[in-house]
Amino acid sequence: TQNSNMFDGNVGLKLDIIKGLTFTSRFAGRMGFTDVKEFQNDYYNTTLDRRLPSEVKLLAEIYKDMVYNAQQYLTYDFSVADAHNFSLMAGMEAAQEWGIDYNGERNGMPSDRAELLYFRLSEDNTSDNQIIDGSGYKRRWLSYFGRLNYDYKGKYLVTMNIRRDGHSDFGPDFRFGTFPSISVGWKFSEEPFIQDLNIIS
Repeated sequence: TQNSNMFDGNVGLKLDIIKGLTFTSRFAGRMGFTDVKEFQNDYYNTTLDRRLPSEVKLLAEIYKDMVYNAQQYLTYDFSVADAHNFSLMAGMEAAQEWGIDYNGERNGMPSDRAELLYFRLSEDNTSDNQIIDGSGYKRRWLSYFGRLNYDYKGKYLVTMNIRRDGHSDFGPDFRFGTFPSISVGWKFSEEPFIQDLNIIS
């Protein structure tokens, strides 16, 4: 049997500070819990293939995990002379993820009845019969970013981005990296000599 429960949620806030200047905050999270039990009975292939009573086995696993993500950023939009349009954005993002799991097995289980599927009810309490294992992890991200969008009369476009990202999986000397980018565009469908051709809708 396997039982899983998952909880997701997110919340956001947007504030118009002054004309063109907006602050946005977002938070999202998820928690998960999973419980798995497997009972291996006397028979496992045919009536001739049987386990010994001491080999009747219960396996159980428990998983837990959680992840959250938080973003905060400012945007500022303005125009100059009704021709030069600017959009500036700066922000940061932080995230964390962790998970753990436990698993074990016990032989000599008396029955597959639900009320008997607990390790403590095993008929074999020797230390050799108690097999326990598990693992876990924890990861963190942190990013800072900025963007400039510019267009002239909606026809000539420039976008510049920069990000600085960090991740806990990397060593201290290599944890952060900076990633810039730039792109340009020409919306030629807005040019009169293209519109006169009547070939683009």
